[in-house]
Amino acid sequence: KRLRSGLLSLLIMGILLTGCTGGGPTAIVPCPEPDTPVPTETLTPVLPTPTITLDPSLRWTYLAGNGITVNDLETSYSNLNFLNGFLRYYGLYLPNTDPSYWQNDIINQTIWDVSNHYQLPPLFLKALCMTESQCVLNPIANWDPGSSPPANVINAQAGGIMQITPLGGDTIFKNLPNSPDAQIYYGEIYQYATVTGLWEPPSRSIPYPSYTNLLSDKQEAFRTAVQYIYNGNCDHFEAVAGLCIEGMPRMEDMEPNINLGALGVIATQLIVTEYIGQNTWDDLPNTAVTQSLILAAGYKMGAYGMGQITQQATNVNNGQPPTWEQIAEQIVMSDPHCSADYEQAHGPTDCAANYAEKTLCYAESMGAHANVDCTVPGNWQRIWVTP
Repeated sequence: KRLRSGLLSLLIMGILLTGCTGGGPTAIVPCPEPDTPVPTETLTPVLPTPTITLDPSLRWTYLAGNGITVNDLETSYSNLNFLNGFLRYYGLYLPNTDPSYWQNDIINQTIWDVSNHYQLPPLFLKALCMTESQCVLNPIANWDPGSSPPANVINAQAGGIMQITPLGGDTIFKNLPNSPDAQIYYGEIYQYATVTGLWEPPSRSIPYPSYTNLLSDKQEAFRTAVQYIYNGNCDHFEAVAGLCIEGMPRMEDMEPNINLGALGVIATQLIVTEYIGQNTWDDLPNTAVTQSLILAAGYKMGAYGMGQITQQATNVNNGQPPTWEQIAEQIVMSDPHCSADYEQAHGPTDCAANYAEKTLCYAESMGAHANVDCTVPGNWQRIWVTP
């Protein structure tokens, strides 16, 4: 009886404490003493940043998609500079200014559908989107809320979401000429180049000549069109052609942009595999994780460069499938963005090895429902820099 009485007392005490602290393990406000005035301003202690448990078997499960649903793509970040800047800059013109709306509501189902269509890990594709642009239509740097943004805050180099570049377009349309999806987008981009005046309309536009058969100036114009057509923003070319209002975000760009990003990943895998052979690709240590890291790094620095680096790492490993560490060591010797001087001035993410680590951080965080802050390099598995 005394035991039951003691347990009942502890239970009642626990309920009272829970009621004071807000009912959750992360609550930090204690119960005030009776008759003690509560200050109107309190300093909230900074909670420790959650860290990832680097369990290779779990990481493989996340990336392989075993048991993953579209709900696992949810992210809940509030400290994303690009996203915050975007919401402030376009706030009056947006249908919704809730950060979760842009991180999840309008994009997760599309990422899920595209990933399944191309048989890519959904967590990887969402993570790539987060690393590239924080899944924002048109990334804008964060600025002082009381001031106007400087002229260069809009990322005009590639646009938003998965930031398809001219190099990415070149990779896709040179290496996936027989893909039905690539052919569809090739036709749309070809028409876009003529409508927007990026090149003179040809006398006969259908059937379209293959990308590799275009003259060099036409290829250059086509690559420019790839950069602008689905970049999430109404550019000058599009406004002059009467397609939209210049400078405004374009919601309709999101789905085709993600499709092109996925095609870029597929083309990157194809190129890397051609360099190292299918058997080596299939037998990479910690296979799914290493493959994802290679694809992310290749998405950043270019597929052909990544193919050469992976081949060199294989040679250094006496022809055996290399580890990610061996591949990353080759990256930092080749990528000038990995130099200590560059990273000190610009931060580490531009180094392709670190870009890949950040991408996997997002994928693991989503898979573990941990909401780890992957904008902080200390939360990556490893930070790479030229020795």
